[in-house]
Amino acid sequence: MNHINKQRMYPFRSRLVKLLGESRQSHLFFHLRIRHLTIDFLSSEANDKVSTIQSSVSSTIEILKHCPNIEQLDILYDASFSSFDSHLFSSSVTHLGRYVQYNNTCHIKRLDLVGYNPIQRCPCCAGKVWDAYLSPLLKSLRHLQVLVLQYVLPSSQVFEALAHNTQLDKIVFYKSIISLPVRREKQSNYIRSRRTTISQVPDALWKRVKSIEIYEDIDECASWHTHRYLLELAGHVGYGLESFVLHFGTKEENERRLGCLETEQKTCHHFNFSQTSPLLKLKTKCGESLRRISLVNVPEVLL
Repeated sequence: MNHINKQRMYPFRSRLVKLLGESRQSHLFFHLRIRHLTIDFLSSEANDKVSTIQSSVSSTIEILKHCPNIEQLDILYDASFSSFDSHLFSSSVTHLGRYVQYNNTCHIKRLDLVGYNPIQRCPCCAGKVWDAYLSPLLKSLRHLQVLVLQYVLPSSQVFEALAHNTQLDKIVFYKSIISLPVRREKQSNYIRSRRTTISQVPDALWKRVKSIEIYEDIDECASWHTHRYLLELAGHVGYGLESFVLHFGTKEENERRLGCLETEQKTCHHFNFSQTSPLLKLKTKCGESLRRISLVNVPEVLL
């Protein structure tokens, strides 16, 4: 019923919200079936940007009010959001965050930040300028346990906000571990050290994470800077890491895995890593706490 058209407008969203409200008032079951909610700040029944943001946020609040069993929240990352009025965007998202914070029926356990149109936008540009406004909402997700990044590298403000959620102990990366462009400082030959997705995550959050899953396309297995990224990861993770997954697969395989993260994967505990393997450094650092390792289509040079 809530289908999307090419302009990313949901013409039947108001009807859907009304239907869910009637289901709740009549003690039916439709509103109880909703488990997954996606927020697209560009979607609306209106054409102007002010009405777009307000409509999106108000509809989201109504759905959260009617549907107490929502466990997964997706937030679409679109670089075009940077053109929104900053004050309006910030106040609207803050209002949404306050509702979630003081509503005891919100038990969102999984948050997916999803990059829109990744072919044309790199992960580090999708949230540039605007995603810091999400901080009040992200801090309000008290029951959050799993963070999934899909084609997106959030800002440091977003990661700092997520670090406030004490139950968050699992991070999943899908084509989201990248190196940020190196920029030369003006009037100087000094070049900043190359930053990556891994270095963007606060140390306080890394130390709390018990499970890390990385999914990359198998076609990019040779070009992905696996050795460097894994060495950096081993240096940042805490000693309490319990589960590590590195999966190179087709787009269909990866998306299927993202849809069933709770399903136990094939696991091997007895890898004979070489002395130069970054995975050996990870295993040695975490010791007996690292009880589960799953490697799929990983190049032999890393083993």
